[in-house]
Amino acid sequence: MDKDESLIPVGEFCYRVVDLAEGEVLVFDPERFGKDLREADCTKSTKRILCPYWQATDYGTVRCNFLDVDACDGIEDETRARIVAHFGSEDAVDRIVRDWALPDEIKVCGINVDDDDEDEDED
Repeated sequence: MDKDESLIPVGEFCYRVVDLAEGEVLVFDPERFGKDLREADCTKSTKRILCPYWQATDYGTVRCNFLDVDACDGIEDETRARIVAHFGSEDAVDRIVRDWALPDEIKVCGINVDDDDEDEDED
């Protein structure tokens, strides 16, 4: 798969919310969600569509296929180098590592995080 950063949703979560099409019904299957199932109900009229790079693993962690890093990789030298190369900063490693073990569609990569949300947190 060619990597396209524009496909990564804006914000803290690795999904976007869109309206359901008329008559569209989604079945939520937690065993498949984040693996081969990429969409799930959000409300009665909306659905979540996962980032194409966010992947739930069989062992309960999350993988970012955009940065090619996995929670079980730890932050080894090679993984750290990929993160620093992408963001151009060693500080990015700490920002990304905080979310590794959270399997609830929290953004793992740190890409396209809404800077306005971060500024509000600092106040």
